[in-house]
Amino acid sequence: RAVEMAPQFVRPWVLLGDVYYMHKEWDQAIVAYRRSIELGTDNDHIRLALGEIALAVNDLTEAQRQFEEALKMNPDKHQIYFALH
Repeated sequence: RAVEMAPQFVRPWVLLGDVYYMHKEWDQAIVAYRRSIELGTDNDHIRLALGEIALAVNDLTEAQRQFEEALKMNPDKHQIYFALH
């Protein structure tokens, strides 16, 4: 509902992506996360989630790309290293 009322705000898109992610609704999660990136929020949380979604749908090339982007953004986040291996 928040994205309908204020589609230009980023935070609702990230939260929507998280909800879709938790429910394994991959296509919808990807749309929401990519929209948040388009609106100017790009961070390791989003990239890690996109990488995990890519793994879930067996797109290993995309998963690697997303994990590497997440790692550039936050090289201290150990969860990213585990996802890469």
